[in-house]
Amino acid sequence: MYLTGVVASPWSGRMADTFGRARVLTASLLLMGAGLALTLLSPLAAIVGGIACVTFGFFAGHAVASGWVGRLAKEAKGQAAALYLLAYYIGSSVVGSYGGHMWAGCGWGGVAGLVAALLVIGIVAALRLRRLDLAHS
Repeated sequence: MYLTGVVASPWSGRMADTFGRARVLTASLLLMGAGLALTLLSPLAAIVGGIACVTFGFFAGHAVASGWVGRLAKEAKGQAAALYLLAYYIGSSVVGSYGGHMWAGCGWGGVAGLVAALLVIGIVAALRLRRLDLAHS
């Protein structure tokens, strides 16, 4: 599935230049949500397709978000990028650990619920970033 990421990252950059970062980031998060929903179905093809959608959406969204940091940071761009990556890895570690507890207690449905909640937070953040980006333009 990581091959979808090889395609998604450069594609998302081109799409962000054409349609705007907020739209591409939001679409990426929505694609992840659709993929997540597919993983809740029984047919193996749906699950595999869902994982492909989540992977593509993740790589596309991460590429747009990490690139956006440099645009929003007028000064200290290196530090801003480092803080983004720090938050990314801390968040992955903390939420990944919590996801293990969700798996143990609630199975895949609990993990999917956790991820869905995070996707909603991501969409809200993308919309707020859009307003911030427009204010800096």
